[in-house]
Amino acid sequence: MGRKAVTEDGAALVRRAITEGHWIGNHTFSHSAPLGRLDRSVALREFEQAEQTLAPFHLHQPEKLFRPPAPASLANICCSPR
Repeated sequence: MGRKAVTEDGAALVRRAITEGHWIGNHTFSHSAPLGRLDRSVALREFEQAEQTLAPFHLHQPEKLFRPPAPASLANICCSPR
C-alpha cells in the first residue's frame, strides 16, 4: 500500500481489507523504481517507510508479507525483511 495508505481513501481501503480478513503486504512506499536498480540504503528506506505507514493499522498476521514492485532479487538488498 505504501504512500496510498496515508490518504483517507487508502486508509479506508486498508481498514476494509483487514475487516474482510485479507492480509496486507509491503510493496514499498513509493513504488518508484525496481528495487534492484536502487542503492541498498534507498531500497531499505522504501521498505521501512511502508512498514511504518502500515504500523498504525495493527496488522495481526502470523507473518509479514513483501512483494517487490518489479521482478527483483532481495539478495542484493537485504538478508531478510524484519
